[in-house]
Amino acid sequence: MKPETAEARMLLSAIEHAQNMVALADYDTGRLRYLNPAGMQLMGLTDEAAVAARWAPEFFTDVGF
Repeated sequence: MKPETAEARMLLSAIEHAQNMVALADYDTGRLRYLNPAGMQLMGLTDEAAVAARWAPEFFTDVGF
């Protein structure tokens, strides 16, 4: 992600520094589009290619997420 406004940069910084997982997925396909560093650590992923290979439904269980 490459934010172009100061507001977008501030929002991205907050998401990247959040201690909780923040993920964005494509609504139609479920493919992950973004996972913040906390989420990458939680899921054991090391780079953007590993994130792009995952699907949002993988993060859900029968009782929720």
